[in-house]
Amino acid sequence: MGKQVLYWFKSTLYKVNGHELPNLKMKTLLLISSALISSTYAAAFSITQLAPNANTILDKALVPGRDIRQCSCEEENRCRKNMEEQMNQCSEQCYTKFRPIIADPFRLKPCLQTVQPVLHSFIDCMQKNLHSCAPDRNGPTIPYHDMRRIFQLGEQMMSQQKGKLLSTGVAAKMRPVSETILSYGECLETCFVNKNANGFCFDSLGCQPKITKTALQSSLKTCGKVLNWKHHAGSMCTCAEGAGVQGLHDICPLLRVMG
Repeated sequence: MGKQVLYWFKSTLYKVNGHELPNLKMKTLLLISSALISSTYAAAFSITQLAPNANTILDKALVPGRDIRQCSCEEENRCRKNMEEQMNQCSEQCYTKFRPIIADPFRLKPCLQTVQPVLHSFIDCMQKNLHSCAPDRNGPTIPYHDMRRIFQLGEQMMSQQKGKLLSTGVAAKMRPVSETILSYGECLETCFVNKNANGFCFDSLGCQPKITKTALQSSLKTCGKVLNWKHHAGSMCTCAEGAGVQGLHDICPLLRVMG
C-alpha cells in the first residue's frame, strides 16, 4: 500500500475525476489547492492526477523476468503506516521551504491538519478498492516493480510540466507561490527517498502489493470523489492566507467559487 501512496501524488495536472481541465489557469489552481490539502504525504503533487500516466509508470517500472511475493494485508498495512510516519517526519523538516512566502512556515500547520482526515479517507478508499493484498503470507508471486524507478518517472513527468506551468498565465503572476509549492514537494520526495536509501519497507519484507492498471485507474476515479478537493480548496486557501502566505489574495476567491 505504501507504494500506492506515492503513486497518487505524482502529477501531470491534466485531469480531475476524469474531466479535462480547461486551461493552464485551472491546472495552476488545482496545483495550489491540492498542495495545501495534501501535505501529509507529498504536498506539491495533485492526488488524483496519476490516472493519465498510470499505465506508463507501471510499465516502465516493471522489471522483466523478476517476480516477488504478493504482500499480505497485514504486511501492506504495516508498510503503509511506516511510510506515512516517514512522510509526516519529512513534512516537518520541509516546512522551511515555505519561508519565501510566509515568515513563520509552521503557522500553516493548523490549516493542513484540518484536512488530514479527508486524505486518510481517500487512502482507505484506495486500499479497499485496489484489492492489492493477499489474505496471508502465502500469497502468489506477482511481477516486480522497481520503486526507485517509480520515483524517477514521477520526477521526470513533473519536470516536463514545471517550466510550462510556471511561465504561463496566473502561475507567472504568482510565480513565488508556485515555485515554493513545487520546492516543498521536491523536498518531501527527496527526504522520503533518503530515508529509504537502504531499501523500502516492502524490500525488507520481500513482498509488494499487487497493482494492476485497471484496478488503479478505477480506484482513482472512485476515490477521487471521496477526496472532493474543490470542497476544501477555498477554506484551505483562506486559512493559508490568514496564516500569512503571500500571493493568494486573487486566488482564494476563485477557489471558493469553484467549491
